[in-house]
Amino acid sequence: MKSRALKPLFLAATLFVVDLSANAGSIDQAPSVPVASSGTLYLRDILARPDVEVVVPPLSDRVDGLAVARHLTERYADTRDDCGAEDRPAFLCSGVLFRATVPGPYHTWNPNPSSSKGTVSFSWLRQDAKFRTIYTPRYSSGFIFLPSADAEQHGYHPMEIVCVYPLDATTDARSDLGCGPHPASHPTYTRPCAEQGITTGEAWVARYRSGGYICSFDVRIGTSHSATTFRQMGAAMALLPERFQTNKPGSYTDELLVRTWPQDIHTTIPIEAFFYQAGTANGPANAKVDQRDFYQSAGRWVPIIRMTMPTTEAEDARFDYLPEDQAVPLPPVAARIRWKSEQSLYETPAQPLVADSPTAFHVPRGNVLAALGQPVHVSFVVIDDTLPPGNHTSPALPLDVEAAAGDLPPPELAADRSYARIGYPGMLSSDQIWVAYEGTGTHDTPYPKKTAAFNAGIPPSWLGAPDRIYYWVKRDGQFLVSPVVSADRPQ
Repeated sequence: MKSRALKPLFLAATLFVVDLSANAGSIDQAPSVPVASSGTLYLRDILARPDVEVVVPPLSDRVDGLAVARHLTERYADTRDDCGAEDRPAFLCSGVLFRATVPGPYHTWNPNPSSSKGTVSFSWLRQDAKFRTIYTPRYSSGFIFLPSADAEQHGYHPMEIVCVYPLDATTDARSDLGCGPHPASHPTYTRPCAEQGITTGEAWVARYRSGGYICSFDVRIGTSHSATTFRQMGAAMALLPERFQTNKPGSYTDELLVRTWPQDIHTTIPIEAFFYQAGTANGPANAKVDQRDFYQSAGRWVPIIRMTMPTTEAEDARFDYLPEDQAVPLPPVAARIRWKSEQSLYETPAQPLVADSPTAFHVPRGNVLAALGQPVHVSFVVIDDTLPPGNHTSPALPLDVEAAAGDLPPPELAADRSYARIGYPGMLSSDQIWVAYEGTGTHDTPYPKKTAAFNAGIPPSWLGAPDRIYYWVKRDGQFLVSPVVSADRPQ
């Protein structure tokens, strides 16, 4: 599963556009500023409108249920020999690693608290390592892990596969993490394959045919040639037509042992999806129980996938996402803008992102003016319950906010907040004065030809958060701006 790419944003305001779409698609790229804007917010543009508009492009690569089904299908068809090195077996980056479970007294994704084996049993399904069914009717649903290569990128708890079997090996009775000999079978012939000199799939099947003896291939971290060793599991499976027999369903699945992980690591367990086997009576209901429990426990949404198993060697497994299968609908994705200067931080309220078009956010003018003469960094934070834990913030867009040509004294508010006294030294009749009140909207009122201090009225209908007032003066083409003064309504 590829990680979400947060596309850089662009800002738009009257007479200028800052467009970063050239960098869209990679969270690793720093934003850039088109030459036309010069990376500066000019006062003439800031004061021409009540806010600065920040536009976030659509997140076209969101990993929803359809994307997960597509990733599973791609990994199932990926029959590579290894993941780039002889010590990186193919299960690290391909195939579908899943565990069949039944909802019970503990969370489905927790290791069985009563087990002392030290590992947890999984199955691995790929186009060249397939079988007819999971162990039904007892098991009809379960969960799927992300491949380790993807899970590591997202910071999930690392999982280690220690040994594998081409067939179910009743590992609860075995020693050495379930990889050792079986006490009820021939101890010599069921000890690990390497100890018996069994290094190929053909040799494994020959030993199995000699009396049902099953040995494990060791692939734990640090084992030399683990990629070649793991390939022998598939080579043996190809010689076992029993995988598609119907008289003992489930006994002919492969078995991979994952080292036991801690209990209740809800937010860091690398679950990619819950699943149910198509055609089972209780599979969909059980998967819904698990999905709902996981969403409540981890705060992360993962889909339910319908897994259709092949009935013959010629058929392939299918992985389908159906909205009607979901106990928890796909949550909406939202974002908020971070406007950060050297002295202040403003975050817009979160709002949903539009699926197929950019989404506009608005930074109030008063927050922009708080950074006069300072650099600001503008980014967006994605709020998405399908994402793993972590910081989902876009690259920051660096901007400079133009400084005012001079300072003005702050407006003086009346005790009853009904007006503000506006005055400054050297008032000229040619000064163009505007008084702005941000409350139930942004109200800009011009006061022409003033040569002395005056009262600027504040109607009661204007009062409302954020309740702040300021004014500016245009003189000889330059702007002077007062401080932004809070005018909170009395309790």
